[in-house]
Amino acid sequence: MIPLDEYEFLRCEMSFAMKLVNNGLSELGKIIQPDTGLLGYSIMNLANGFERLFKIILILSKVEFENKLVSEINFKKYGHNLQKIIDEIKLIDVNIIDFDTMEKEPYASILNIFTDFGSGLRYYNFDSLKGSQTISPFRKWKEQVQEFILASHYLLPEDKKSMFKSLDKKLTNVFIRFIDYDNSIIDTPFKSMLIRDQYEIISKYVKYYIIIIIQTIRKCLKKSKLKASYQLLEFFNLYATPALELIELEEYYY
Repeated sequence: MIPLDEYEFLRCEMSFAMKLVNNGLSELGKIIQPDTGLLGYSIMNLANGFERLFKIILILSKVEFENKLVSEINFKKYGHNLQKIIDEIKLIDVNIIDFDTMEKEPYASILNIFTDFGSGLRYYNFDSLKGSQTISPFRKWKEQVQEFILASHYLLPEDKKSMFKSLDKKLTNVFIRFIDYDNSIIDTPFKSMLIRDQYEIISKYVKYYIIIIIQTIRKCLKKSKLKASYQLLEFFNLYATPALELIELEEYYY
């Protein structure tokens, strides 16, 4: 049993975690073309929020199933590695979090990128200045998450493709080039219009898949034997709506 004062700390931490997740989701929806600043800010919030969320579940699980005192739990030893925290929770009781779904794509890639970002890739730009050979988290996001979404959900209609081509030459003189996450140059109006069209799908479905992760956690907590789970569920209430309906709502971000 967790003393009331300690539980209040965990409750405040839970509120903090979910606000980070909600804010990250909201910012992802604002990206209309490659933007490393906004994407980095979004991933930072989401990675931090999910790490805190899983550590709260880990603490409650150890208290309930292993009779640990909160002061005895060294939750910092897991660092920022979400998979290590999840695996430890499974060792305590596999029914607390059933992450079979999360081992599929794109969920696994999303969580891995959150882990990598929290573990060091958030310093990618600084490391690159020092000449370190690190993989760009933004390139990983494009190749592992965005390309999965486009392959699964995007098809450019021929009439829209023809319209983009007809506008290509007309807009050449006013077009501003920019760089994609994989360092490819978006150097024509056609490519720019295509990317903006793709981002309408990307921004929608990246939120959809992250909400599915949140809803999976919620479902697992509802059916778990963790007695404290009902105390956590209040923070998930706004995710009770089906994911595809939820991403159409603006007011669920707070």
